[in-house]
Amino acid sequence: MGEVKIKTLIVKNAPVKNEEDHTNPPASDKGDQHPPHDSNGELPKTGEEWLRYMMYAGILLVVSGTVLLVLRRRTIQKKGRSVLMKKRTLFGSFLVVAGLMLISVPFLYEWRTSQETAAMEQALKMIAENDSDALSSIPHLTVSEEDLRDVMELEIPSIDLNEKSASCYNKKENLGIALTQIKSHQMPGEGNFTIAGHRGYRGDRLFRQLPEVPKGEKVVLHHQAETYEYKIVSSATIEPTDVDVLKDRGKNELTLITCTLDGQKRFVLKRNTNQRFKG
Repeated sequence: MGEVKIKTLIVKNAPVKNEEDHTNPPASDKGDQHPPHDSNGELPKTGEEWLRYMMYAGILLVVSGTVLLVLRRRTIQKKGRSVLMKKRTLFGSFLVVAGLMLISVPFLYEWRTSQETAAMEQALKMIAENDSDALSSIPHLTVSEEDLRDVMELEIPSIDLNEKSASCYNKKENLGIALTQIKSHQMPGEGNFTIAGHRGYRGDRLFRQLPEVPKGEKVVLHHQAETYEYKIVSSATIEPTDVDVLKDRGKNELTLITCTLDGQKRFVLKRNTNQRFKG
């Protein structure tokens, strides 16, 4: 595996706005009890570059196959049929079919994830209405009820991002349809709260536009009856092995992680907590 780039966003906590919360809660080290990264000692792999590469490969095969078929047709018009021309026709047709199959994979992936995302949204609505008994009837639902009850909502107004954040990165199916928390047993407003998200291969899916968020912009995290507002203080492209960005540093902050477009490094945004609202 090649080196991976990681981009991180860090946000620091500011004074609490609620009169009952004049101080920030102490940083918690619960999230650091278990390595919050892959078993090979790297930050989460959040790229969807394989979909883009598959699309490119499919287009290349279709173009190559089409060229062979066109050349074969012109040769037939000049010299007549031959065994070589038949082989060229078969090979060209095979390339076109194989290319179309590769091109279809990203679209099938998008269709599947859209179905799973819609199922998650429906399940969250049912839980909010105290109708969780019917969750098993929702088709394409891949998130457990336990994880659904811990789902948070992340907003980044500067890039029009409003995404759900599931509670467990170790469940890869969650990362495919939502942002996910990297460390277990972490709580917003307590130490370094970390979230990873896929860098969508096209469009603005999940953290696709994360590197475009400028320093000083705000990020809002909704958790149950509380809202945490953060301010971006730094961003960086780092190696996949730079797992220190996930550690608690004695202050309350938010760290957002995604892959670079080539999937080789990580992009990290750091934010400090600005305000904490109740209700």
